[in-house]
Amino acid sequence: MKATIRVPTVQYGFIEYFADAEPEEIAEMSKHLNSLQEEKVGLSAKDFNKFLDRYLTDATGELETFNEMSEEQKGVIQEIKKAYKRLNK
Repeated sequence: MKATIRVPTVQYGFIEYFADAEPEEIAEMSKHLNSLQEEKVGLSAKDFNKFLDRYLTDATGELETFNEMSEEQKGVIQEIKKAYKRLNK
């Protein structure tokens, strides 16, 4: 079976993949490719605030927790890190 798999990227944009496989394999491939485009949800507000409070008081944070954050949450932490560096110079 031949199929075209379209993975959305931006509004009205997509990437096309062409597959020549069994229907089950195409369905699995489509599911996998679409999962790569999903935005991470990130930490819950409670966990993010806990990380933020710890970072603001101790200037420490676990890399593992940081990696679980959404891109927006990571951006906030990076801006705080930059502000600390500016203030400490």
